[in-house]
Amino acid sequence: MFVTPELQYSNSSAAIRNRLLVEGLSEYYAVDVLEIIRDDKKNKTTDLSQYISTYFSIECIRTTKANDAQKSFIRKLKKFVIDKVQKVIPDKVYLLRDSLPNNLNVKEYQVVFSSSDPKGIHKYVCNEIYKVTDAVKVQYWGDPWYDDLSFGSGQLVKFLENRILSKSDIVLYNSIATLERQKKLYPLSSDKMFCLPRGVSSFSLANARAKRLAIPTGIPNNVRALYAGDYHSNIRNLQNLVKACEDLDLPLAIYGEGCELKTSSPAVSINSRVSKSELEEISESYNLDVIVLNRHGGQLPGKIYDSLISDRHVLVLLDGEFSEKDIPLNDRFTFCKNDVASIKAVFSTRNNHSGELFSLDEIESVNITSLLSPICHLINNKRV
Repeated sequence: MFVTPELQYSNSSAAIRNRLLVEGLSEYYAVDVLEIIRDDKKNKTTDLSQYISTYFSIECIRTTKANDAQKSFIRKLKKFVIDKVQKVIPDKVYLLRDSLPNNLNVKEYQVVFSSSDPKGIHKYVCNEIYKVTDAVKVQYWGDPWYDDLSFGSGQLVKFLENRILSKSDIVLYNSIATLERQKKLYPLSSDKMFCLPRGVSSFSLANARAKRLAIPTGIPNNVRALYAGDYHSNIRNLQNLVKACEDLDLPLAIYGEGCELKTSSPAVSINSRVSKSELEEISESYNLDVIVLNRHGGQLPGKIYDSLISDRHVLVLLDGEFSEKDIPLNDRFTFCKNDVASIKAVFSTRNNHSGELFSLDEIESVNITSLLSPICHLINNKRV
């Protein structure tokens, strides 16, 4: 049983990762899915029926709408409550109770696999499923809780996270850096913690082979750069990229949400987040994708893996704890430090790029099916 709130009704990074997990797990097991559908995500974006044996769903809904007089009071009360409890209640999935589908018999499953974000899914599974099953309990944390950069937290959160982790048999994180940080924070659970990188789709890799996809390396001539993603200043610094493009008068388009970016150049455009289909159309006007690593923490952006099977040039701006050697298949990318001088230097020498292509054979090592093999071996040993 695979349980998550992010799968077929979202195109978030978490949803993309979970689709890969379901695809990969289906190579080893018959996978049933329980998806918690939130009321802000009602439109189905992907159909995974080819990988799912039986599908269950429940809705995580808000309370009924209030009238105008009630709204003002509710708004003030909500703000007060959120300010007080947000750090210990990360999302509304965390609060779900007595909400399993009537036709779902959780006792028949040998493995229960919960995957976040949102983090509350692990609490939900502890409350609703763990207490009535002897299945192997696997938790995949897309982001840690106490150590999450975007989520201010304290010792109570650390205590609550520790309780959830203690109820699992296997805990998975998507980077070595995060794994090592979590082991230090929670030594009593460290022996059951492992790294499972995001990986790439077996289907996408086979499709790329069939099309003989050419994967470029280096920096193209006549750079037109595109950054797609959020850029909150406490997590990622985009201002250096903006300044470098301003100084060199290079076109740069940014699509996402974040802090205010300062620019006076008509070459730089800053735009709100757009849909996946819109972004694909926009990207045709640009020849370089930019990935900016986090300023702190051990999380590796999923776009690193998404960009492996792509016919676009990719520049990775190094920041925080990561270096070039920490990036999988790093020959695929061009790297530089996230400072104005380094970015300008890379762009200024763009005419010297090698023009070499990256081999699809190398990407096989991060095929999600291959990455899951040792994890499934661990799971099967727990089942004995």
